[in-house]
Amino acid sequence: MIRFRKKRREEADINITPLIDVVFLLLIFFMVSTTFNKDKRQDITLPQSSSTNTVEQNEKVEIIVDAAGKISINDRTLNQNSEQNLKYVLGEMNLPKDTQFYYRADQKSPLESYVLVTQTLVSMGYQNLYIVTQSTKEK
Repeated sequence: MIRFRKKRREEADINITPLIDVVFLLLIFFMVSTTFNKDKRQDITLPQSSSTNTVEQNEKVEIIVDAAGKISINDRTLNQNSEQNLKYVLGEMNLPKDTQFYYRADQKSPLESYVLVTQTLVSMGYQNLYIVTQSTKEK
């Protein structure tokens, strides 16, 4: 009688150490080469003014209008420029009546955005609206 030897089946081992090394190298590469945009403001060009008056900033709300007329309040962009939307956002903020509003608008922004903002603020009882400009010295 012939005896057959049982072949030993060797289990295939996959060495994943090089794979882990490559993943860590890729992770480090992307962490080092990525830049983070810390300034989330809209890209606007302020109009120039020769006035050098500055206002002390306590509690402030920034209203930013880009060149297309899109209005943002403290980095919250309105989906539609209307008095209702503006009142809704300001109402949610529950601001005191002596709050200071800083209007930053691109020099090419439409005048109707400024009129909309001022009418809405006056109708809600706010009075402190400051227009932010770029000094002619800064250029």
